[in-house]
Amino acid sequence: MLGLILTLAVSGSAKSGSQMWQDFVTYANGLYKQMSTDKAGFNEGKFTLEIKQKAKDMVRGLDPAKIDVTDAIDWSNLFGEAGNNKGAATILQRYIKSNPKATDVGDAKVTLGNIDIALKKYKDAEKIALSGDPTFASSVDQLAGLDQQIAQSYQDRNDDKGAVNFLNKALDSAPMKGAQQAEMLKGVLNQLTLVGTPAPDLNWLPQHYGNFTNLTALKGKVVVLDFFAHWCGPCKASMPSMAKIEEKYGPQGLNVVGVTAFYGSYQGKKATQPEEYQDMVGFMKKYNINHPVAYVKNSEMLKYGVTGIPEFVLIGKDGLVKKIQVGYGPGALKTFRKAIAEAIAQK
Repeated sequence: MLGLILTLAVSGSAKSGSQMWQDFVTYANGLYKQMSTDKAGFNEGKFTLEIKQKAKDMVRGLDPAKIDVTDAIDWSNLFGEAGNNKGAATILQRYIKSNPKATDVGDAKVTLGNIDIALKKYKDAEKIALSGDPTFASSVDQLAGLDQQIAQSYQDRNDDKGAVNFLNKALDSAPMKGAQQAEMLKGVLNQLTLVGTPAPDLNWLPQHYGNFTNLTALKGKVVVLDFFAHWCGPCKASMPSMAKIEEKYGPQGLNVVGVTAFYGSYQGKKATQPEEYQDMVGFMKKYNINHPVAYVKNSEMLKYGVTGIPEFVLIGKDGLVKKIQVGYGPGALKTFRKAIAEAIAQK
C-alpha cells in the first residue's frame, strides 16, 4: 500500500504508461469504427480533434518531469497525441539518461528525434539520426522512418537539395548502410533526384476511368499524378483538398490523373480484378473524383520512387518533374499548391 501511495505521489497516475497508452488506443480504435459507420462519411478533422482531447484529458495533471519513466515511449506517445511535445521530449530525455543500456533505448532516441522534428529542432533530430549510435542496431525500422521524416522536413522548407544531402549521409551511416531498410530511403532519394528531370511514362494497364491514354498525350500541359489506394486513410483524407485544387486550377489548364493498382481486396473483402475495378466506380463517386483514374502494377510506381501514399507528382508544360509531395496532413499541400500555380504561369 505504501508503495502505491509513493508511486501516485511521483507519477500522479495509478496506471502505468503502457496501460494508459493501451486505453487510448482502444478508445481511438472504437471511435474510428463508430465514425466510419456515420451516414455522412468519416470526418477526419473531427476524429483528430476528439482523440487529441481524449489524450489531453488522460494526461491532465501529470508532470513530465516527475512521471515514472518506466514506460517512457508509451508515455511520450500519449503526451504527443495530447499536443504536448515538450512534455514528451522531457520524458524521453529522462529515460535515456537514466537507462543508457536498456534494450529499447534506441527506440526512445528515435522517438525523441521525431519529437524534435515536431518542435522544429531539426538539427537535434539530424544529430540523433546520423550519430551511428550502436543502440540503433535493433531499431533500424524506426530509424529509417526518422530519416524519412527529416528528409520530408527539408522538403517542407523548400530545400530539396538539403534533403538529398541528408539522405546520402544517412545511407552511408551505421546501421543503415547496407541494411534492407535502406531501400525505402533510396526510393525517397529517387523521388528527390527526379525533380528537374523528364517525367517517366508508365506501363499503363488497360483498365482506366475517364479520358486518359498516357503521359505522352498530355505533353505540353501541367499534370499532377496522384498515387493512391482505396484502402489508404491519408489518401482519402487528401481528396477534398485535391478536389479544391482541381476546381481552382483545372480551368487554367491543370490535368489531374489518379494512379492506383489492384490489391486483391476492397473494404476488407477479397476481390478479383474485375470486381475491384468495378468497386472503384462507387469509390470515385463517394470521394468526388472527377479526374481520370488509371491502373499500373505496383512495380511501375517505383519509377517515381513511391514508398508511401498518397504521393503527388507535379509535371510542368516542359515535361519535367517540378515537385513531389509525399503524405498528407493539415497544410501539407500548401507548398504543392504554390508549385502548381508557378507551373501554370510558366510559358
